[in-house]
Amino acid sequence: MVEHSPQKNYADELTRKIILEGIKASTLELRTCIREVDDKIDNAMKMIQRLETTCIGLDQRLTTIEKDNQNMKNIILTTRNNQESSQMQLDDLAQDVANVNKNIREEVNEQLNRFQRRLNIIVKGIPEDLYENKLMTELFSIIWPNNSLPSWSRLGEKKSSDPRPRIIRITLPSVAEKRLIFQKCKLLKNLDKFKGISVCRDQTKQQQAENQRVYSLRSGLKRKNPCDEEMDVGPTRKITNSNAELK
Repeated sequence: MVEHSPQKNYADELTRKIILEGIKASTLELRTCIREVDDKIDNAMKMIQRLETTCIGLDQRLTTIEKDNQNMKNIILTTRNNQESSQMQLDDLAQDVANVNKNIREEVNEQLNRFQRRLNIIVKGIPEDLYENKLMTELFSIIWPNNSLPSWSRLGEKKSSDPRPRIIRITLPSVAEKRLIFQKCKLLKNLDKFKGISVCRDQTKQQQAENQRVYSLRSGLKRKNPCDEEMDVGPTRKITNSNAELK
């Protein structure tokens, strides 16, 4: 059974606190934006009501101020200015609503993307040659014992200008199996056969950026063994030396 150091528990707690603070800040910002939109809608509705009142008054005046043509022109000019001001506010409101909708769509797509990747792991550093399947089989016999090598595929197209092997994506049957694999990564420590090979989480660009910020805050903390367990959010693991490797 793997013991957890106080420093690591503290780091995990700090990570969760930072993520929660980020979520709270995003939620507060979204709520503030919605309140601002509501305020602008209220202002626009009040402006429209005032405009309607002005128009009603104009209709009444048009029947009584035919003898004062100049005064009628002034009223028409005021009405036109109010209409322009109201239109400007409506345009601003439409832009604010569009921005809010865009932010909501982006957040929904991000969460959906994370959900779709939740069972995936990424393997890096496997050479693209005739022995790649054999090496993958040996690797998973250690980190996922008593199980057959799952189906895997490389991502992207092979480029002659890039000598690095393409990364491999594997979908596992459950989160529990994924956690087990990361717990077993420590068994590969000091094995020369797997030098330069890393097993990572399949993360979105936003997750990678979040992990970079978290890792920067935690970089001064001593961690016993990052591969002992899988965290919900955290740096990816490099299986050759059990150190966190940011992707």
